[in-house]
Amino acid sequence: MADLIPIICTHAVDPALLSSIIEEAYRESNDTAESLVLLSNATSGATFQDYTAEAYTRAPISPSFKSPFIGWTIEQIATFLKDKAEDTAVEGFYFLVADEQTSKDHTLLFVDTLFNEVENEGDDDEDNDKDDDDEEKRQEGFLTVRLLPKFVNQYSVAIAVGSMGTNELADEADEEGVYREVEGAQPNDGDDDSEWEEASDASDA
Repeated sequence: MADLIPIICTHAVDPALLSSIIEEAYRESNDTAESLVLLSNATSGATFQDYTAEAYTRAPISPSFKSPFIGWTIEQIATFLKDKAEDTAVEGFYFLVADEQTSKDHTLLFVDTLFNEVENEGDDDEDNDKDDDDEEKRQEGFLTVRLLPKFVNQYSVAIAVGSMGTNELADEADEEGVYREVEGAQPNDGDDDSEWEEASDASDA
């Protein structure tokens, strides 16, 4: 995977709120390295070439920060990142969106642009029986789930490295599309077939 998970603001989210989200995301990440980068340039691919693993965004965000992505759609962002982030430290297939909902509930929208490609490799008749709820979790053909600040860094990285699937979070999301938490579950190290580590006493209940 690339070293940095991009955050794109499509709404004028208060920089102080962005700072708070990033601070909590890092604080609650356990052993996961700081990996979030708030993008501020929507034109130059050369800018992406300059990013290194150490270029992750640190709080506080400047009060003068203005996003160049206001009003962009998920599809536009996905196309932009696929084009500009290739062979750079910035992840081009998974990203986070700070939108109007972020200002209301402090969540970020995680977008997985690879989910449908993976699913299509194993299509069978059962794929025709998708629940309506599953379809609602797809925007512009991508799988999405909203994450609380405490999950933003850890789970975004876990999905990018393959130790967790976006669908696992989306399946547990509430009616507002927000993943709250599954008690006793956390991303594992990817060494076994199970993508989740359950609490040791869960199977004994």
